[in-house]
Amino acid sequence: MKMTIKITVACLWAASAMLVCGSLSGEASAAVFTWAGNNANWNSNASWLNNAQPANNDSVLFTNVGSGSTSTVNLSRTIADITFDASATRTFTLVNSGAHLTTLGSLINNSGYLQVANNNISLSSTSGVITTGSAGILLGSKLTGSGNYSKTGSGLLEITNGNNTGYTGTLSVDEGSVKLTTGLINSTVNVNSGATLYGENNFANGYAGAIVVNNGGTLTPGDNGYGGFNVTNDTTLNAGSTSTFGVGSLSDFDQVSTGGLTTFGGALTISMDYTPTTFGTTAPYFLDGDSWALFNSGSFAGDFTSINMTGVFGNVSFTEIEPGVWASDYLGNGQQFNFITTTGNSGVAGTLYAVPEPSTIVFAGIGMAMFGWSTWTRRRAKSRRQAIEAAIA
Repeated sequence: MKMTIKITVACLWAASAMLVCGSLSGEASAAVFTWAGNNANWNSNASWLNNAQPANNDSVLFTNVGSGSTSTVNLSRTIADITFDASATRTFTLVNSGAHLTTLGSLINNSGYLQVANNNISLSSTSGVITTGSAGILLGSKLTGSGNYSKTGSGLLEITNGNNTGYTGTLSVDEGSVKLTTGLINSTVNVNSGATLYGENNFANGYAGAIVVNNGGTLTPGDNGYGGFNVTNDTTLNAGSTSTFGVGSLSDFDQVSTGGLTTFGGALTISMDYTPTTFGTTAPYFLDGDSWALFNSGSFAGDFTSINMTGVFGNVSFTEIEPGVWASDYLGNGQQFNFITTTGNSGVAGTLYAVPEPSTIVFAGIGMAMFGWSTWTRRRAKSRRQAIEAAIA
């Protein structure tokens, strides 16, 4: 009891004493070290405006002070945050020396320039923020750790350098956009309202452990081209989300390939940029059975609320004529497009079909019959192409 009275009296002795008392029970605030860039090495005192190196749990600030734009991280440190100040007028590049690891709390770009981190980064077990500002951040880093991070800022966060199997946390895209040039093969990527997730223009890349697109979020597999995502587990397109896919030819189109369950939801927009070959006065047409597997998956569930097509044929709307079967408006040359989301038939679900003769298709009991029809019409298409090639020759 006497000890309690003494502590209370000490804390009430004066306002300044109360402040000291409070600070003793908390953690010391991190020191801020400003990069001077007189040489490129982090472990040189001359590299820092403070003439001293940042220690564990300190903060690092890049401004327009000093010279040089490459910062070689040749020691392992736990850094509270790395900030590129608004005064910075150049791109800085963080690089590795050997296997040194930067355990990072937050990464913030307040400058008007793209900033690049190519050093090994551990996104720690606690939560953190990656703020791109408007200019963006390129992470060419080898990422590890299990922290849950929020991406903010209107700029692009691009993640490259392998599939980053060592990072197992969740990345929430809360603002702007994220592009998975390679990927986060063991991570979940949540795309929230107003944000966009892009894939690489290459089907071999764009990895994610799982993708969840929430109300107001947008999924675009190809970025100014045609590409896709390879998703280890599940892809979930929630109500209110938007998915945009492009079709450029029979072999160039956007695709999401999912190892687990794909749940359809929200709006699907297909940009049809492919115009089939024209022969003589015949209007552009597709051959029987032409199709594009926009979604590959172990299984399917759910349904879209709307499907629309834009591009070379103008604006084409789809109507769901029965659960899982969407039929487009007729085109001027008598063709029709159909999108099949029928669950339980992975051979046809998630596929867009061109139907030159829609009256010949009976949609009742479409299931595997549709799959058989697709195989049959593929054979017809091959014969038809051969006949056209022979006629041209």
